[in-house]
Amino acid sequence: WLRFSAVGLSRRATALSAGVASPGGGSIEVRLDGPAGRLLGTAQVSATGGVYTYATTMARLAAVGGRHDVYLVFHGALRISTFALEGGER
Repeated sequence: WLRFSAVGLSRRATALSAGVASPGGGSIEVRLDGPAGRLLGTAQVSATGGVYTYATTMARLAAVGGRHDVYLVFHGALRISTFALEGGER
């Protein structure tokens, strides 16, 4: 997992977008305040064909505001190159 400390979240952050590579697929969970904390959403990662073959995955997130530690929890053999919490209309 990766931790990002004291992130100021806006209720408009309703999606995760990530560039990932995975030979066998897996998932990325977005959690608050601990690797087993509140689950905001899960991005499914399909096999990309190799550890350096990147594709974009997305997941909807539950809206939450305030300052929290944000955790990306990985399941499966994954590499992540980029990610963003993105806003949308609600």
